[in-house]
Amino acid sequence: MGRITQIQSMSLHDGPGIRTTVFMKGCNMRCTWCHNPETWRHSKQIQFLEDKCIDCKACHQASLQSEFTPNLLVKPNQFSISELITISESCYTGALELIGKDVSLDDVMKAVEKDCEFFEESGGGITISGGEPLLQAEFVIEIFKKCKERGIHTAIETNLHSNTELVERVAEYTDLFMVDIKLWNSELHKKWTGLGNELVLKNIKALNDLGKSLIIRTPVIPGVNDNVKELSAIADFVSELDCLINYELLPYHSLGNGKYKALGIEDQMPNFDQLSKDHFEQLQKEVAKLCKKFKKNLE
Repeated sequence: MGRITQIQSMSLHDGPGIRTTVFMKGCNMRCTWCHNPETWRHSKQIQFLEDKCIDCKACHQASLQSEFTPNLLVKPNQFSISELITISESCYTGALELIGKDVSLDDVMKAVEKDCEFFEESGGGITISGGEPLLQAEFVIEIFKKCKERGIHTAIETNLHSNTELVERVAEYTDLFMVDIKLWNSELHKKWTGLGNELVLKNIKALNDLGKSLIIRTPVIPGVNDNVKELSAIADFVSELDCLINYELLPYHSLGNGKYKALGIEDQMPNFDQLSKDHFEQLQKEVAKLCKKFKKNLE
């Protein structure tokens, strides 16, 4: 069994071709700019979308508590899982949504098989994303084993902050690794994500030595890493990787901001300015000089 947030069919942005993407729940990093904070906690949780609430009091009745507000549901360990399920099911407007569900290997493979007819023509397959998939590595391995038996291309989006031996076990069944190098300076990496980057870089080298295909990305965050010094150091590193398919910069956007309030998490993202198009394009030009396999982001 594994714990996920969703399975997305017919995905076009999580690797080559048309893909089935499985989003795992739980992450060991806390990137300040994260667009998917609902994947941080491994435990199931409630998301409260206040704009959908019509104050019908159905959740109050389901909670059986005299002093109850929907905001209490987003606080960790306030309610049992069974209580969260009961209360969320009482909400018919969709204001209360339970995030996280347990699925079996068969559940995942049934979803994958629905898209199989599109994989061959498009060069697609399955992508396991997150959260951080390597926190549920055994489940990932079992999924990928089944997929390889059926000739399905396998890809993983991971921060690679994991035991190297475990990474190499997953690599045995993985065709493509998509990895972020968020910052080159490890102290800054720890400041902004909660963890240093030494293990990430070590595992990238290990995968390269194993001959595993790599796509490396850097999300460009204003005031964090939007400078030539940081990005040039990363570009120098990735340009030496024999198995690099491409390196690309991803422009910061604020699409996930509303999720923080819905989950009861302090939102630090409004402190970031929007990245100007001119500045981003200039950074792309500088990185392209250093990395022959740089892929210009067309968004």
